[in-house]
Amino acid sequence: MTAGVFRREFIVGMAGAGVPAVADWLQEAASAHARELGFSSRRMHEAGVAWVLARLALRMDAYPPVGSRVTVHTWPSALEGLRAVRDFRLVDAVGAPLGAATSVWVALDMVRRRAVALPDFVTACHPATAERVLELTGRTLPAPGPDGPQCAILSRRADLDENGHVNNVHLLEWALEPVPPGRDRLRPALVDIAFRAECRHPESVAATCTPEGDGAALLHGLTSAGGRELLRMRSLWPGG
Repeated sequence: MTAGVFRREFIVGMAGAGVPAVADWLQEAASAHARELGFSSRRMHEAGVAWVLARLALRMDAYPPVGSRVTVHTWPSALEGLRAVRDFRLVDAVGAPLGAATSVWVALDMVRRRAVALPDFVTACHPATAERVLELTGRTLPAPGPDGPQCAILSRRADLDENGHVNNVHLLEWALEPVPPGRDRLRPALVDIAFRAECRHPESVAATCTPEGDGAALLHGLTSAGGRELLRMRSLWPGG
C-alpha cells in the first residue's frame, strides 16, 4: 500500500450505499486528507482559489449492505500540469475490496472562475508519483445521442457547496435520473464522469442518457437551459 495513505470509516445508512453515497464518502475523505496535508479548502480560499473536481472514475465490485462498515483509503497519486490526481480504495470491515476510484482536481480562480496553476503549498507536499488503482475509460467522454429520455431538473439552494455551485454528488444523482427501467439506477458497476462547467442557482438543467454500443454502457449528459454542457458521463452495469 502507498505510504501516507489516509483512512476514513463510514457506516452504511438506512438509505443504502448507492453510487451517490459512495461518491460522497470519497469527497469527504479527500477533503479530510487535504486538511491534514495542509491544503484544505479554507487555505485554498485564502489563496483566492478553490478545489474543483474535474473528473471521477469509480468502480464498484460490490455495494455494502445497510449497517455495514466501510473504510475509504485515499492518497494523492500524481501531478499532471494544472491537475492533481487522487486515488481511492474501498474495503469492508474485514478488508475485502469493495471498489476503487481515481479523481482529477484543479484549482479554480474564485474571481475569474477558471482553472489556474496549483498553489506552491500544494505542489510542495504533493508526491510526483504513487500507486494508481483505476484508469479513466478514455481521455475524453462522448456526448449522449439526441434521442434518449430526458428529465428536467431545477437546482436548489440546498444543492450548493461552499464554492457557490451545485455539489458534484448532486450532479451525479441528476445524471442518473433518466436511466431506463430494468437497471438498478443507483448501483452501476462503474461511472466515469467529466465535470465540464459549473451549475449555479437558480438554473434549469436537462438530464439525458442513451445506450453506447451494445447497450451494456450508457452515455449521460447534463445541459443547462442556456445550452452550457455541465457534465458527460459513461456508466457500465453489472453483467455488461
